[in-house]
Amino acid sequence: MTRNDERLQRAVNARLEPGETMLASTRAWVSRERRLQFLLGSRHRDFAVVTDRRLLLWSAGFFTRRPRRRVLAERLDELLVASVGRDPGRRISCRRSGRRALLLELGRNARAGKLALELLDRAQDAAAPATTAPVPPPFVPRSPGSATTPAAPPAPSPPPAPPAASAPPAPDAGSPGVPWPS
Repeated sequence: MTRNDERLQRAVNARLEPGETMLASTRAWVSRERRLQFLLGSRHRDFAVVTDRRLLLWSAGFFTRRPRRRVLAERLDELLVASVGRDPGRRISCRRSGRRALLLELGRNARAGKLALELLDRAQDAAAPATTAPVPPPFVPRSPGSATTPAAPPAPSPPPAPPAASAPPAPDAGSPGVPWPS
């Protein structure tokens, strides 16, 4: 364990809720998700920590790279967490209602992999309702020659035709006040 890891451990232990335990930590590039993220995104190299209840981010000192202060503490049951990009678990989007998504870009080391797994698993477990309704079995299409092939759904009916535009009546030749073209 390096000195920075010890400092981070002490800082995290001082801010944990009673009964909360630290599961994984690593360094991550942190930014807000937006269009042209790779080009315009403001990124910070922070310490990311996952506990059994929360995601914590700690800023690092500019010159010393020591953990300085906690900049984010989000409860996992309020976050929507998803792995984005081609490498599963490498870029993780953490979204909370009313805020822009936070993007964590992790390294390829074992600590980053552990953090990604814990974060994705814990967030899914926290987001799942305690009592779930029974889920109907998925529709399984049968082979074309089978006698129990379900009938094709009825074709949708065409939308109703728009009402015909009413044209003004043609002028009558014998009516007074209507000029007759010469």
